[in-house]
Amino acid sequence: MKNNSKSVALAGMLSALAVVFLLLGAMVELLDLSAAAMASLTVMVAVIELGKGWACGVYLVSALLSVLMFPQTATITFAMFLGFYPVLKVFLDRIKPLLLQYAVKLVCFNAFLLAAFWLIKKLVGVENAWLDGNLWVLALLGNATFVVFDFALAKLAVFYIVKIKNRMRK
Repeated sequence: MKNNSKSVALAGMLSALAVVFLLLGAMVELLDLSAAAMASLTVMVAVIELGKGWACGVYLVSALLSVLMFPQTATITFAMFLGFYPVLKVFLDRIKPLLLQYAVKLVCFNAFLLAAFWLIKKLVGVENAWLDGNLWVLALLGNATFVVFDFALAKLAVFYIVKIKNRMRK
């Protein structure tokens, strides 16, 4: 988009949509991680339509607003990782070969996972013996889910570019 006012309007709408998704995740706890993933799709659209700079703005605005208004699992997950991952993905997808690319992506995700577990234990003060004993299970499930999320995000980006982007212009 070349017109700055159109860029500002689209960034504002995408930020608002991300906040709505995160509000839905805060209201229905069963949808918390799904809502964070849906909110990250708005950042992906911002990357495609507006570029990485505007996408960072969409992420920052929606993360800040949602964390201040309703600090739940969905908003924290979005603010800590899923929100900026579509922007990070642009850079990580350039890494060749594919095996190294996924290794770097998994290192990034596991850094987030460790930070999240540390935050839960130290800052929030949650002590859970089950969590300590089964951390490897959670990490394994988290990594598998992340790989599926990364694959789905790539496919949805292609779908958006091929099927939706031109229709949005009309």
